[in-house]
Amino acid sequence: MIICATRAGEHSRAVHDAAVRMAVEQSSSITFVHVLDGQEYLDHTESMKEAIRDEARWLIYSLVHLAKAHAGAVDLASNVQIREGDPVVEIQAALGELGARVLVIGEPTAVEGSTFSDAAFAALTQAVSGLGVEVVLV
Repeated sequence: MIICATRAGEHSRAVHDAAVRMAVEQSSSITFVHVLDGQEYLDHTESMKEAIRDEARWLIYSLVHLAKAHAGAVDLASNVQIREGDPVVEIQAALGELGARVLVIGEPTAVEGSTFSDAAFAALTQAVSGLGVEVVLV
């Protein structure tokens, strides 16, 4: 089992493609995991937060299902999980729950709004490696 952690940004397609290629090479299934962390709507009222969360969930659902369709086009078994919370915590939880052997993830960027600080990304990769999960950076 391979988990592809995705943020659905401009680099995500390359991450999806790498995960699909790896899954085909290893005859493995793949689960695309996206974590809504709530940062997108912190400065809004409660009613707006709910509306933005719903729209974000729908947009992410649509985008990540394009990756699932790409996997299906090469006869690869795949699933999608959209989770909410701290991305580090949720990615680790998904790895454990699904018994994944590999995590494919994009390298963090220095742009504003990046999901991971350098420290958080280092903590994630160290924790995941400690679980015996291979981390593949794209």
